[in-house]
Amino acid sequence: MGFFIQDLYREMERLHSEAQYTDKIIVYRGQGLSNADFETIKKGKEDLLSFNNFLSTSADRDVSLMFADSARSNLDIIGVLFQMEVDPSISSIPFVQINIFDEDREILFSMHTVFRISDIQQIDNQLWQIKLILTSDTDSQLECLADYIRNEIEDENPLNRLALLMNKMGHFDKAKEIYTTLLETTSSATNYSSIGLIYQSMGNYSTALSYYEKTLEIDKNSLPYDHPSLAITYNNIAGVHQSIGNYSLSLSFYTKALEIKQKSLPPNHPSLATTYNNIGEVYSSMGEYSKALSFYEEALKIQRKYFPYNHLALAITYNNIGSVHRLLGNTCIAIEFYDKTLEIELHYLLPNHPSLAITYNNIGLLHSSKKNYPTALSYYEKALEIGHKTLPSDHSSLALLYNNIGEVYDSMENHSVALSFYEKSLEILQKSLPPNHPELAAVYNNIGEVYRSTGNYSRALLYYENTLKIEQKALPLNHPSLAITYTNMAVALEDLQRYNEAIELTERAVDIIRHTFESNHSKTKEIQNYLDKLRKKL
Repeated sequence: MGFFIQDLYREMERLHSEAQYTDKIIVYRGQGLSNADFETIKKGKEDLLSFNNFLSTSADRDVSLMFADSARSNLDIIGVLFQMEVDPSISSIPFVQINIFDEDREILFSMHTVFRISDIQQIDNQLWQIKLILTSDTDSQLECLADYIRNEIEDENPLNRLALLMNKMGHFDKAKEIYTTLLETTSSATNYSSIGLIYQSMGNYSTALSYYEKTLEIDKNSLPYDHPSLAITYNNIAGVHQSIGNYSLSLSFYTKALEIKQKSLPPNHPSLATTYNNIGEVYSSMGEYSKALSFYEEALKIQRKYFPYNHLALAITYNNIGSVHRLLGNTCIAIEFYDKTLEIELHYLLPNHPSLAITYNNIGLLHSSKKNYPTALSYYEKALEIGHKTLPSDHSSLALLYNNIGEVYDSMENHSVALSFYEKSLEILQKSLPPNHPELAAVYNNIGEVYRSTGNYSRALLYYENTLKIEQKALPLNHPSLAITYTNMAVALEDLQRYNEAIELTERAVDIIRHTFESNHSKTKEIQNYLDKLRKKL
C-alpha cells in the first residue's frame, strides 16, 4: 500500500507540473460530518483544516451539493458543502483533473492538503457551507506547526518517526507494534526508550520504568558518562518517578539530565528550557512554589529568545506558571497565563489533543476556586471528553478529572454524585499508582469531606487519617496539603467534641501554612481564625 501511495503521489506531481496551473479555481466537496466534528470546525474559524486522505472534489457545485444534501437523511449527520479556493501561484500542493467522469468535473488533491477556514454559513436545516482557502507554501502558522511536529518526531529511522507520530496522536497500540517489530531486528537503546515512552503515555508507569532502565543499562555500557543520550534517558526516568510521586528521585534524575545538557548544549538551547520546566513541575508538586516559579521563568527566558511569540513550547510554560499562581491564590495572574496557553493551543493543536485537556482542567480548577461551579464543570467536561477519546479507560489522568468533577458536585452540595465520581477516581488510582501516591491522598481526603458534610464524622476521620499517612510519607514536612489535612481532621474532631485534639492539629496547620503563604494571605488568616475559634471552646 505504501508503494502505491508513493507512486500515486509522484504521478500527481508530474501531471500537476505538466498542466502548469496559474489561475485561481473554486472547487467543491459535499459530505456528511458527525455533530461533534461539525461543532469543532464551526468553532475554528480562521483555523487550519487538513484532509488525511487523497481529496476528491468537483468544479460543479450542484454535484457536490447533491452529496451534502443526501447526508441529511441521518439525523446524527450534518450535510456540509465545502467550497475551496485554490491559488496555484502561492501553493505547490499537487492536484489534477480527472477526466473519467466528465459530468462530475472531478479534481483530485494529494493527501494532507491543508486549508484555512474562512467562513461558515447555514444553507438549510442540517445543511451548511464551509468556505476554505488553500494555504500558501509560506503560511507562517503552518510552518510553525510543521516545525513543531518535526522536532517532536525527529529521528533518522523512518519507522521510528512513524511510531513517534502514532504515539503523539494517541495511537499507542500501533506505535507499540512498530517498535516491537524494530526490536526483533535490533535491541537498541532507542527502541527500548521509545516503548517506554508509549507505556508512560498510557499511564503504565512500572512497565515504562523497566524499559527506561534497559535503555540506561545499554547507554552506560556504550557511551561516555556525559553523553547527551544519557540526558534523555535520565529525563525519561525522572518523568516516571514524577508521575508516581517519587519527587526526590525525580529531582535527582532531572538534575543529572540538566548537568549533562549544561555541558553539551549552548546556554539558550530549547532542550534546557524543557528540563527547567520539568524541574519546576516537581518543585510545584512538592509545594515549593517560589522555586518552581524561578525554574519556569528560566525556561520562559530561553523560549522567548528561541521561538516565535506563539510557539507551542511557550504554551507549556505559560500553563505551568499559571498553575503556580493559581496554587498561590493569584487568580488574576493565573487566568492571564491560562488564556495565553489556550490561545496558542487552539490555534495549533487538533481539538482532541491531550494538552488541551490539561489546560481545560487547569482553567476548571481556577473557576472552582472562585466558586464559579457551573463554569468549572463545563471545562472539566471538555477535558474529560478529550480524555475518553485519547486515553485508556484506566489512565490516572481520567481519575484526576473524575476527582475534580466530584469536588465541584461536593461544593454544590450534591454529595451522592460527588461520591460516585470520587469512587471512580479511587478505583483507577488504586490500580495504576503506588499506594503512597499523593493523588490517592487527595481522593481519600475528598471522600472524607463527603462523609463529614453528611454528618458521618467518624468515617470522615478514617479517610482523613488515610490521607495523612500517605502525605507524611510522600510530601515534604511543610507541604501545604498537610496543613489542609490537619485542618480537615480538626473540623471532624470538633464535630465529635474532641477540642484539644482539634486545637493541636490546627496549630500544626498554622505552622506549615506560614512557610508557604504570607501572614496576610487569605489561607493563613482562614486557618488562624479557625484556631482562635477552637480555643474559645475550651
